Amino acid sequence: MWPAGATSNNYRGKYFKLGADIAFPYDPYERDDYYENYEAIGGFHGDNFYNFRGDFDGDNKTVSGIRIRKTEQNLDASNLGLFGGIGAGANIHDIHLTNALITGLNVIGGIVGCFTDQTAIVSGCSVTESEFTMRVPIDGGGVICGFGPQNAFLGLIGMQADMEAGYNNQGQENWHESEYFGNDW
Repeated sequence: MWPAGATSNNYRGKYFKLGADIAFPYDPYERDDYYENYEAIGGFHGDNFYNFRGDFDGDNKTVSGIRIRKTEQNLDASNLGLFGGIGAGANIHDIHLTNALITGLNVIGGIVGCFTDQTAIVSGCSVTESEFTMRVPIDGGGVICGFGPQNAFLGLIGMQADMEAGYNNQGQENWHESEYFGNDW
């Protein structure tokens, strides 16, 4: 049995299109101990890292209200976002994330936590009215994408980020290098 968010299929060559806006339910009176309602697609699950390698067309739809809250001090608490990990051949485009709360160890991005290959593409995406908290004050936090290799191609056409800088629990600003991307850019 595969843990939530993990699969033996990386969906390379597969096409997915979001057919409607998705609003995840959450408690409007939540505090720092909010409950999770979403598990990132890909990323670390146990000792294994899983990459999504398909084509995800958000069709300019909005995903709102995701809550990811990882309190453990291991790899399961890193590489978090709508997609925890993407790899070679992945194409994530035209998806809009709003009102998201994501808390984890490190490497957090709204759309993608970590991408592991220079051929992965992220384009036409936006993140608004969201809050991300990294417990370990390192690079690797970005509004659109948290971490990736140098010289990677990310389609920057139509990217939008409309939120304040994120902070870790020591009060240090997380988004060191840019509003859109974490380290290694």
